[in-house]
Amino acid sequence: MNPQSLIGPMVKFAATACVAASFGTAVQANEPVVIASDNASATNYPGGWSNGSNGGSGFGPWTIASSNGTSGFAGAFIGNPATAGITGIANPSFGLYANPGGSGATVTVSRSFNLPLRVGDSFSFQWATNWDSDGGNKGFNIFAGGSQIVNVNQASFPGNITFNDALAIDGSTGYGSAPMTWTFTRTTETNLEVTSTARDGSSTIAFTSNITLSSAPTGFSFYSTAMGAGDERQPYFNNFQITGTPIPVGNRTVTFNVDMSAQENLGNFNSTSGSVVVIGSFNNWSTESGTISLTNLGNGLYSGSGSIFGGEGSAISYKFFNTTSGAPSGGYEQIDNRSFNLGPIDVDQTRSVVYFSNQAPTRVVTFSVDMNEQITLGNFNASTGAVSVAGAFNNWTAGVNLLTSGSAGIYTGNVTITGLANDTVAYKYFNSTPNAPNLGYEVGDDRSLVLGTIGTPQQVPTVSYRMPASPTITSNASASGTVGSVFEYQISTNPSSADWPATYALVGESALPEGLTLNANTGLISGTPTTAGETSVQLTATNAGGTGSAFSLGFSIASAASPYDTWAAGYALQGNAALSNADPDGDGLSN
Repeated sequence: MNPQSLIGPMVKFAATACVAASFGTAVQANEPVVIASDNASATNYPGGWSNGSNGGSGFGPWTIASSNGTSGFAGAFIGNPATAGITGIANPSFGLYANPGGSGATVTVSRSFNLPLRVGDSFSFQWATNWDSDGGNKGFNIFAGGSQIVNVNQASFPGNITFNDALAIDGSTGYGSAPMTWTFTRTTETNLEVTSTARDGSSTIAFTSNITLSSAPTGFSFYSTAMGAGDERQPYFNNFQITGTPIPVGNRTVTFNVDMSAQENLGNFNSTSGSVVVIGSFNNWSTESGTISLTNLGNGLYSGSGSIFGGEGSAISYKFFNTTSGAPSGGYEQIDNRSFNLGPIDVDQTRSVVYFSNQAPTRVVTFSVDMNEQITLGNFNASTGAVSVAGAFNNWTAGVNLLTSGSAGIYTGNVTITGLANDTVAYKYFNSTPNAPNLGYEVGDDRSLVLGTIGTPQQVPTVSYRMPASPTITSNASASGTVGSVFEYQISTNPSSADWPATYALVGESALPEGLTLNANTGLISGTPTTAGETSVQLTATNAGGTGSAFSLGFSIASAASPYDTWAAGYALQGNAALSNADPDGDGLSN
């Protein structure tokens, strides 16, 4: 009998429903079937169990994270539970080790459901630890999105089992060496029913609880930390299964996006003669028929959509394919298959932009800067500050890409920069020493780097950190003028203001002779003095490197000559020296 005939031609269900029906009476739409399953058999894990392994069906790949702590050992394995004195669970099963006690050794394995638990779905597995007391902690967690909603833990003597930190099963109840079967059933949108059998291998329910849900359960993890004993107390788990009503199957539009800029820059892809398509499990990996064609959107981005048939949560494997003649690997991406899970029927899905073969247009660039002058000037202190490079490649964020000290005050560091060959990238070096001039940034225009070939390391020549010494005023320390006559005095500095623009100021209670002013931007003191006399002022010059020491400038302003003196001086120049003395008191009358 065809199961589809029981529900009409317009609605289809996942293949698992049909498989279940083959054992007898056809499965109705509301009868439970196996939606996901996995165990530690060699069939599911022929190459062993490691990070990224994904046996069985209906679950995402395993994530395995471990730390040996200070003096321990930790990891995940597939082995025989009988070595730990455990009975009633299949050989092989999944296992964890983290020894010895007090070492800080820890291991966690985690996995997601391809499809979050729906109302009516049940998730179950076996868990066993040879239930005597032991040091450390062993247990598992259930997650809903990013939130932990269940923690089951067995700790030290007397081996009690807690559920969300409350005693669930004491060390003596249902004691034995067999696994417990834990089952999590989503009975309503907001309720998760939890049950567990005893540790003696019986089907007796030893524990029941209910958890209020705000979202659907999405995955689980197992862990072990610093156990005192060895093999005989290692936790084992196996036989994962999700059952529920059959999953309807149908079509939804999926949009794929890929960035081909690196491939074109490297000469592996020709946007004129070649194209990009998607192939995968949805079209039996054919490069000729059933592919999804992508359209060039510009700047190396290609996008395209296609209708994919399947049940919600079903895993789809795929790759992008480059049709350019002579493309590497015959046009196939040079990576493992990509994958994703189908969403609800008739709800569009969009895959994020990825680089073809995951090859981003990057290269490692080595930056190098000489800080010796800054050390001499006191602008950089290696004990309190650091050197980094900031630029368009890191959104001008200082202090992120740190450089390390090499020989003789040279600081170097590697930065991975994304961009096509011949792109120009702006950057500057940054000094994090407290109170560094210009808030630590180099002065002047941005430096620039022309990027080289994708994937090929690049070295930037060593340069001196661009920050001048504070300016020293080097012009004459005295200036003279006359009342009523135009006066000019130009302040000069080292380093020159032509190289490092400076500003100028009077300091203290200094006051210029009456009639004179200082242009703070040019350093020119000018005007027409109105009062004779001697005076001095204190001046400073400031550039990006800071303010230099005060400079003392002395002024000598002479009185203006009388009209007679002016006439007499001119007459004397004509050889009439005697006349120039005819009016010694300067009143304009001969004496």
